[in-house]
Amino acid sequence: MGRARGGSAASAKESAKTPEKPSRATRGNRKSYVEATAESEDEFKTVEENLSDVEASVGEESGSEFGGDTSGSEYGKKKKKPKVAPKKPPAKRGRKPANKVQLSPKKRGRKPKAAASANGKRKRDPESSDEEEERAISSSDDEVSGSADTSGSEYGKKKASGKKLKKEKTPTRSQPRRQAAVSPKKKGRKPKAAVPVPAKANGNKKLKLDKDEEVEKSEEEMEIEEKKEKSDEEGTGDEIKDETSIATEKKKVDNLEEDGKSDEEEVEKVNKSEDEEESEEDEKVKDEKSVAAASKEKEKPKESVTLKNRVDTDFSSLDLTCDKKTPAGEDWNFKIACWNVAGIKAWVKKNGLEYLKVENPDILCLQETKCSEKTKPIEVKSIPEYPHTYWAYAEDAGQHGVATFTKTEPLSVSYGLPNGEDDSDEDKNLKEMFNKEGRLITTEFEKFYLLNAYVPNSGRPPKEGKAYPPRVTNGERQAWDRMFKDYVKSLEEKKPVIVTGDLNVAHEPIDLANPKTNGNSAGFTQEERDGFSEFLLNTKMVDSFRTLYPEKEKSYSFWTYMGNCRQKNVGWRLDYFLLSEKLKEGLCENLMRTEVYGSDHCPIVLFLHL
Repeated sequence: MGRARGGSAASAKESAKTPEKPSRATRGNRKSYVEATAESEDEFKTVEENLSDVEASVGEESGSEFGGDTSGSEYGKKKKKPKVAPKKPPAKRGRKPANKVQLSPKKRGRKPKAAASANGKRKRDPESSDEEEERAISSSDDEVSGSADTSGSEYGKKKASGKKLKKEKTPTRSQPRRQAAVSPKKKGRKPKAAVPVPAKANGNKKLKLDKDEEVEKSEEEMEIEEKKEKSDEEGTGDEIKDETSIATEKKKVDNLEEDGKSDEEEVEKVNKSEDEEESEEDEKVKDEKSVAAASKEKEKPKESVTLKNRVDTDFSSLDLTCDKKTPAGEDWNFKIACWNVAGIKAWVKKNGLEYLKVENPDILCLQETKCSEKTKPIEVKSIPEYPHTYWAYAEDAGQHGVATFTKTEPLSVSYGLPNGEDDSDEDKNLKEMFNKEGRLITTEFEKFYLLNAYVPNSGRPPKEGKAYPPRVTNGERQAWDRMFKDYVKSLEEKKPVIVTGDLNVAHEPIDLANPKTNGNSAGFTQEERDGFSEFLLNTKMVDSFRTLYPEKEKSYSFWTYMGNCRQKNVGWRLDYFLLSEKLKEGLCENLMRTEVYGSDHCPIVLFLHL
């Protein structure tokens, strides 16, 4: 609807009562319409006054959809900016604005129920029917005639110049979309789309509709407009306005639903992208966890795997035969086995008798039996294949001790070191001490003497003082070597001698795995090695193994239980067969049964031709 240039709403009302004051263009437009519609001059004045009152009241209303140039046009009309705000705005008159459709922020997309009567039409307010008639006339006036201050375009009218009225906040169709926010705590759950908030007029800034959101007229709205033009004369404008508002609200709802669908699609895309990101993050976390677990395993100190020493021997897989011959080409006809069993009871439990049966030697010599007559296992008290068994027990239970099992009955048997006529009291005391420990059995056979010996261990070095074996320090070990040498020499004058057993010495560096680090260890001290060399030299006996294999390395008969040394083959050669020169010609073989388990020593076997 057009309005006179300049002045406030009050002045506009006064100008409407005095027809001579309005501008010519405005008065001419009104007269042209009234003359076309009114039949008398009285009707002209009445209509003109009503139009002025309606114009003043409608110009001050901000919420009506059809209320003059101050409200936003639904079809894209540009809005005027009044300069001065009225001091005392009059009470609002005319038809109440249509109820706005508001969507719940929690449930977007639900169509609001339009207020309607029982027959589907909106109810009319009988009190405001006259005012609505006047508003209908004013709206039709805008459609039929163009005002002097407009450009004539139906969708883009220019705003009137002059003094501006202060605008109230009006809702517009241009509503910014709000991005659907996804909760970071609960990924994957679709957030409820936010209800669009109407844009606010800020100061003198112009309100514009985005080109993408311009509303195009539908066929239904075009039909309503045609009905409205026809009904202006018939007085049915209010019903058409109701239909127009309903159609408009329906279109708003449709637009909101489309916006909601688009927002839901965006939310789905966001959710999908976040799900993908979340899956990628989960994979990364898994990879990080796996890397962290691997690094922790690396950081953990490797637990030392303590492998138990094997106790069971698979005798079925062993080949215990010997095809070696003497230098003259003669086959062996006599076999002697020797084994430090580290306890006869344990040996029996670890299938020691099975070995005896498989090896089947003529004589078996055992060391460290660690038993007495009362504690001797019943299994070894009577062995049919070895009817002649001889035991040297230690007075201290559980220590030392030797035993000899033989198929052939010996000519004589003696135990320990014998006393000599020239022995000093000290030597006699030392011999008595050694004999009480059960260290030696001598058996005489037709062609040789067999000495089954368990030479005293010089002991572990003390933690304080001189780090040296105590029995070397106090001279007991040297005394044994000297007295044992004299005894063997006395026997050798009668018959050849075979000395076997655990002699507790590694003669040469080749006879142990780590000679450099064991110079002060029992069994490899210089005193013990020198005593062994002197024994061989004075008795003219030979080491049968080095006679056959002078340069062979890593051939050991003892491995400590500590450090899994047997599996690593970190050992010592402490068990021997020493022969007189006269028996050297009948030597065929000297083997170490390293594949036979049951002790920290392994059996050694001598093959002779007698």
